[in-house]
Amino acid sequence: MLVGLVGKNAILLVDRTNQMRRERSLSVHDALVEAAQTRLRPIIMTTASMVVGMSPIAFSLSSGSEFKSGLAWALIGGLLSSLLLTLVLVPVVYSKVDQWSVALTNLRFHDFVGKTSKMMPGTGTAVPLSDPAFHNPAH
Repeated sequence: MLVGLVGKNAILLVDRTNQMRRERSLSVHDALVEAAQTRLRPIIMTTASMVVGMSPIAFSLSSGSEFKSGLAWALIGGLLSSLLLTLVLVPVVYSKVDQWSVALTNLRFHDFVGKTSKMMPGTGTAVPLSDPAFHNPAH
């Protein structure tokens, strides 16, 4: 139940962020702030309704309620912690993944290969820069 709710909240937040970036051409930071503002109310309402729904079970003192009470408290704690994780961790991970994707897009393969090896003149083979034959082709 917790995984489904957290996954739904994260998907809604990421989807709204992507929509803001597409429609309004916002930066990642601005799109995340806008998405968090628009999705905050539905996320809090869903979490609050589930916490309120679990409260009678959590506070029950009837016989045999020990098992149900413990489960309800675990769900309430999980819901409240997942609320914070959804609103803090998901935007941080989204912005980091976006930074990494931009960095990987800007990285050109021949720049990377050029730093680790050079073409040996006349042979058509790549030789590591640490190879002494590259520095002294007479050998």
